[in-house]
Amino acid sequence: MFPCATACVQGGLSRITQGQPLEVAYGSQVTLRNVLSKPLPCWLHSHKTNYPIRYENGRGSSHQQQVTCYPFKDINNWWIVKDPGKQELVVSSPPRPVRHGDTVQLLHGMTSRLLNTHDVAAPMSPHSQEVSCYIDFNISMPAQNLWRVEIVNRESEREIWKTILSEVRLVHVNTTAVLKLSGASLPDWGFRQLEVVGNKISKGYHQSTAWTVEEHRYGRSQEQKERELELHTPTQIDVSRNLSFMSRFMELQVRTLRCRHTWGLY
Repeated sequence: MFPCATACVQGGLSRITQGQPLEVAYGSQVTLRNVLSKPLPCWLHSHKTNYPIRYENGRGSSHQQQVTCYPFKDINNWWIVKDPGKQELVVSSPPRPVRHGDTVQLLHGMTSRLLNTHDVAAPMSPHSQEVSCYIDFNISMPAQNLWRVEIVNRESEREIWKTILSEVRLVHVNTTAVLKLSGASLPDWGFRQLEVVGNKISKGYHQSTAWTVEEHRYGRSQEQKERELELHTPTQIDVSRNLSFMSRFMELQVRTLRCRHTWGLY
């Protein structure tokens, strides 16, 4: 089932987006859920632990901060959509929406490190690239943290990235690798979380390379400590009790028809 239809079945799109902005903008705070959700639903995640310098098989890593897909809601699932040309981490007034084809940086909310990939083999999938949050160790390994937003189910070439509705591929500008859930489970050093890789041979659409914004707020805090408090604030308001069965049914029909139109399933 398509994500927009799934959202309706599980309580209605209104329940998910109530109290949240629909359009993703520069400065937005988001959680990114992988569309495949196999073997488990999971969200793009990072934490204050680095990859081991060497793996059990003797291969080396970048020793940068781990990036995984975590199957539970967690404060470390939050990312900030940053304009690469600006330092601000808050949404402007009026907001500047992110559109298909735009280049962004993704800043991990709790550690303030940027999502990165490079020509280093992934821990469990050595034919793919390691994905990390970049740490400057003052060695010859520059940051490569620019990502192009591709809205897979877009209806126009300059479509705005939307909460829940948009399925996006994040394409690494330097290497053309696509951010992908490999599905492999990391060892104990990765807390048994799921591996995320940069896949350079990914062609066409596959759910493992598509992500949706599930939780979303417009960031207002520039200072890290204030931003951490902001990230702990709930974004969702449960209004499911106010939706009648017929309202949910009609919403499901509308969203399913939109999905079918988008994907040409007639």
